[in-house]
Amino acid sequence: MEGQRKRFEENVGEYEQELSGAIEKARNDLEALTQTYDDKLALQAPVRYWKLQEKYHRDKSILFAIVTGLSAIVAISGLVWFALYVLNQQVGELIVGRLVTMAVLTTFAIWAVRLCANLFMSHNHLHVDAQERRTMIHTYLALLRKKNALHDDERQLILQTLFRPSATGMIKEDSGPVHLVDLMNRMAPK
Repeated sequence: MEGQRKRFEENVGEYEQELSGAIEKARNDLEALTQTYDDKLALQAPVRYWKLQEKYHRDKSILFAIVTGLSAIVAISGLVWFALYVLNQQVGELIVGRLVTMAVLTTFAIWAVRLCANLFMSHNHLHVDAQERRTMIHTYLALLRKKNALHDDERQLILQTLFRPSATGMIKEDSGPVHLVDLMNRMAPK
């Protein structure tokens, strides 16, 4: 009887150890799941924001791609028409005013097409940026789910990358020429 009692107590001790281990594992898993859930809730607004930004910039990039194409077609057609019907004279008969008008029209046509192209590129860049940030947030959440996948310094680096300011891709000094003389001075060899 004493042997049975001893074996029973040993079995109970083993089961208690297994149960304690299982409870500790379940507690750790629950803490990890709770942390991931909390982080997901915290990052849900940024995910929604970047999804909206992605859609907005995709739509704008499509719009400006169309506007750029149409403005290029209109500019080239207008310049060709002006050259064929207004400048269709002998060189000696050309009036300087018509040449200046052609130069001004060409300058502003090129500037308008370039501006539309820059807006297209800017929105395209911001669309890709929004896609990347959404992907980074989802990857971050997946890494949080795994135990010991991220250290504090890595987490800090990821969060800094996610919440950095966006660059528009636009050139700050990109404005139209104030005067035709400014354009000529820029183009003249130095």
